[in-house]
Order: sequence, then structure tokens, then C-alpha cells
Amino acid sequence: MSFRDVLLAVLPPLLWAVTYTTAKSGLAHFPPLLFMGIVYAIAALMLWRPGEQVKTSRLSLICIAAFGGAIQSGFVFAALAGMPASLASLAVQLQVPFAVLAAAMICGERLSPLRCLGILIAFAGVALASGAVGSGSVRMHPLLLMVAGTMSWGVAQALIRRFGRDQGRIVIASIARYAAPMLLAMSAILEHGQLAAISSAGAMHWLSAVVLASGGFALAYSIWYALLGRHRVDRVAPFALLMPPFGLLSGWLFLSEAIGAAEIVGACVIVAGLWIIVRSPRIAQIPTASS
Repeated sequence: MSFRDVLLAVLPPLLWAVTYTTAKSGLAHFPPLLFMGIVYAIAALMLWRPGEQVKTSRLSLICIAAFGGAIQSGFVFAALAGMPASLASLAVQLQVPFAVLAAAMICGERLSPLRCLGILIAFAGVALASGAVGSGSVRMHPLLLMVAGTMSWGVAQALIRRFGRDQGRIVIASIARYAAPMLLAMSAILEHGQLAAISSAGAMHWLSAVVLASGGFALAYSIWYALLGRHRVDRVAPFALLMPPFGLLSGWLFLSEAIGAAEIVGACVIVAGLWIIVRSPRIAQIPTASS
């Protein structure tokens, strides 16, 4: 990778970590589903291109948007509203092992013993960082929501690999376009106080949504998928390991969240597990009806 591409590869995990932190302001004011519906609507407008041809079937895109947008965001950002941003940046890393497991079930990819070990280590790191092992200082409900959200994201990545027929930017634009109305409908059914939240929202609340839509979604994923188009996955994926330390630092800098020994040890264990996952050799794919 060129020096320019190395610098670009550092940006997505940095953007994800910082926007998770800044999203706390919006989540403290808006109901989570409404907030994410607004975020995806803004992202859809930013990524929209007139007359753009989409090759992936509409049904596939709806399923991808449901798992990778509406369901995932509903769980993850409801969890973020009830847990420290630094811990959320650590726990969300479970999306990598869940994506590997989903690829095995949906795409027929075989799991090596080393990769299975990495998955177990990553889960252990989240348990350590969250206090699930030890003091138990973190409420389990938000953590379980985060786990469910990362599982949904992993399923979406496998669906993209199996049924996607478009480049990355078109895929994320489609996810935003379909996920926005899903989330707004879910908010109308499951939440209350939407009109009051919208009418009383201040500049910082709207800025939180714009920053998350532009930086954490449109820009970060556009850079990420562009790099994957130029380089092998095993060269790009390790840069995602920067999100845990970036998440701890951003929570400390912007929200004055304390960084304890459990978080530091958990972050190191998570990074070790993810490193094993992304660096372990791949095993041949199991033949499927479409391959």
C-alpha cells in the first residue's frame, strides 16, 4: 500500500470512533430509532446520484438494508444510549467475528481452527472490557443489544458477499435509502415523543446527526470500500483494529469517560482476537448452488 492509502485506511476507524462519541448528544435528545432514521435519510441524500444503475436485486437490497441498516442500527444505537461510548467502540468489534460466522453459514466459507480461536478471544475481550467478567459494573441490557446489533451487521455482510452485484458506494447508498423509511416506521410503532424531540432539538443535536451521517457512514464507508477495491482484504482489514484504541481515546477526550484497567485489557484482548481472525489463512469455500 502507498503512504497515501495507509493514511486513508486510518481514517475510517478514526471516523467511526469519533462519530460514535459525538452521537451521544443526539441520542440523549432523540429516540434512538428516530435519530437513526434521520441519519440514514441524510446519508441517502449525500450518496444519491441521479440515473445511477443498480444491479443488485431490490429484494436483496431490502434484506441487506434491514439487517445492515435498520435492525443493526436500531440495536446498536439503542445500546449506545445506555452505555459509555468507549465501551461501545470496543463491543461493536464483535461485528468482525459475527461476519466471519455468517459467511460460513450463508456463503459456505469454512472456518479454520485458528480463526475459531480468534472469534473466542474477541468475545472474551468484550466480556472483560464490559465487566461481565469481574465487577459487573455495566448493565447487561445495553450490552446484549450491542451484541444483537453486531450479529445483524455480520449477517448483512454475508448477504452482500452472496447477493451483491454492485460496487461498495452503491451498496451503502442503497442501504441508506431503504433503511431510512424502515427506521422511521419502526420509530412510529415502537417509540413516542418524536414530534416533541424534533421541535425542541437544538443546533448541536442536528449537528450530531449530520456528523454521524457524513463522517461515520457516507465518508468512512466510501473510503473503506474504495480501498477494498484497490487492495486485498487482508491488507485493509487490519486497520479496523484501530477502532478500539480510538474509541477509548475519543470517549476520554470528548465525554471525560474514565479508562480503567478492564477497558485497556479488554481492548488488547479484542485486538488480539481480531488480528488472529483477519490474518489466519482462508480455507476453501464449500460449494453452493450458485457457485
